[in-house]
Amino acid sequence: MLNIYRSRESLDKESFIYGKIKESRKETLVIVPDQYTLVAEQQAMSRMCTDVLLDVEISAISKFGSNVLEETGRSQHTYIDEYGRYMLLYKILSEQKDRLEVFGGVVQKQGFLESINDFISKAKQANLDIQTVIDSMDDEASEVDELTRRKLSDIKLIFDEYENSIRDKYTDAEDLLRLYTAGIDMAESLKRKTVWIYGFDSFTNRNLEMLAAIIRQAEEVNIFFTYDEHCKDEEIFEITGNMSDRLIELCKESNVEFKVHNLGKDSPHAKLCERASGIKSIEKSLFSPFNEEGLEAKGIKIVRANNIYSEAESAASFVLDLLEEKKLRYKDIVVICNETKRAEVLKRVFQEYGIGIFTDKKRAIASSPIAVFVVSLIEAVSSSMRTLDVFRVIKTGFIGIDEEDVDFIENYAIKYKVRGNQWFSPFTKGAFEYGDEGLVRLNEIREQISVVFDGFKKLYKSSKTNKEFIESYVDFLINKADIGSRIDKLVENLSSHSMQSKADETTQTWPMLISAFEQIIELMGNERFSGKTFASILTAGLLQMEVGVVPPVSDEILLGTMQRTRCGDVKAMLIFGANEGILPLEANESQLFSDSELKHITCAAEIK
Repeated sequence: MLNIYRSRESLDKESFIYGKIKESRKETLVIVPDQYTLVAEQQAMSRMCTDVLLDVEISAISKFGSNVLEETGRSQHTYIDEYGRYMLLYKILSEQKDRLEVFGGVVQKQGFLESINDFISKAKQANLDIQTVIDSMDDEASEVDELTRRKLSDIKLIFDEYENSIRDKYTDAEDLLRLYTAGIDMAESLKRKTVWIYGFDSFTNRNLEMLAAIIRQAEEVNIFFTYDEHCKDEEIFEITGNMSDRLIELCKESNVEFKVHNLGKDSPHAKLCERASGIKSIEKSLFSPFNEEGLEAKGIKIVRANNIYSEAESAASFVLDLLEEKKLRYKDIVVICNETKRAEVLKRVFQEYGIGIFTDKKRAIASSPIAVFVVSLIEAVSSSMRTLDVFRVIKTGFIGIDEEDVDFIENYAIKYKVRGNQWFSPFTKGAFEYGDEGLVRLNEIREQISVVFDGFKKLYKSSKTNKEFIESYVDFLINKADIGSRIDKLVENLSSHSMQSKADETTQTWPMLISAFEQIIELMGNERFSGKTFASILTAGLLQMEVGVVPPVSDEILLGTMQRTRCGDVKAMLIFGANEGILPLEANESQLFSDSELKHITCAAEIK
């Protein structure tokens, strides 16, 4: 049985959903987007007036799928994560660049790697056959230009190489969805559960296949969409309306009973959200083609500022007023800002005003001291101890040299052009300038540096395959470079300086590095080791690796973007930088296809 519930955003859907769950007293699974699980749990406990969720499990699709594989004994597949795919694609692009007609000159650019990865992901989720698209375009010679065909041919070559590399050996995120779907049909625990799904506007083809399996297996499935019809702004609900229609078609094909419920304020368990009249007016009329008369603006404040700094100060002043006059707490306020520069200015100004704020974003680990140390050590030896690479390693602090000594030996190395094997022999130049004591001090620092590089150099030269190198390198980092205790000291130092978010990031970086090494072993462990190639592939993966950090304290203002942040119940929202091109955010200029090309591809593939 499938129930499709639909309403506008003016309806408090969480109260409706959790009111129905509480009334049913059945074992319930609630599926929400990845970024929404924590907020959904808080909303469930609030709406159900409980401190513990006993028969209610709130899960993202990926977590639910993993549980299904565990239950059905299908979790033994070797999994390649998104970072492993980045590294594999980088290797494929490096090897195939001379065969690419259009993209051969841009394969080394990080933006292209991201774009090709995203395209492959979307193509697999949509079950897109690129060759079918190319063949279909051949029948539209007058409408589709040759460049689009050549682009698709390049992508097909890359896609085929990628699929050949993982076929019968590894499972990526998109193929996991098919495993989830197959496992759901065998999951006995799902038969006794009621399933609720909300927070989604659309589903990919593979997600729909998974939903169809859930509908067949579960006792009852309920899906909630934001939707309205026969209204002035009905065009904005086209996506969710199409999703409703596709789910209805799935039910008809599978002979599953379904029912569509269009909810209003008088529906059981339904109630309108408690919002200011101005917010209600925006929800009702923002996308309406006709201007409404008599609209109220209560609850809305629009501020014009000369620059981003005065904008930030106005925002900080407004927040202080909310705290003092309205008696709100930090956690009742959320700030939305789509532009990185503005967000940094805002955070700095808020901190100057003594306002606690947490940035809801993932942090890249490629620039962390641990990652820089691990990669730069490889690069330094592969480049014959080039001065720049050597000092990139030293300045991470993981060799244990203090800043004063680093500056002292760096000045000497630059002046006397120390490079290569000179690091492994006593310094003798500059005796007149530095004196005997100065040279002794320089050589003591040099010996501290050379011990690390000499030990690494031996394993570097003796490694025949990537697997051999990784195993030796990890052992060296743990037992010779003592990276564990150095990470602990760094975390302790960051925490003592009130940089808890940075400390949390640092704690997560080492396990992610190990994960990257494991992916390389799986994908290309038996291939011949080359330091420069290995460093390039590892860097390609690390540039995409990000760590998520939870707020160090519960009572902080949340600063996030329109795309990522799921804020749940808040009493005040500040939208920072509501300027053209920032809100809404302009499309990424590095995309592989223009809008007109994508339209032709979509038509040729007959997908929406």
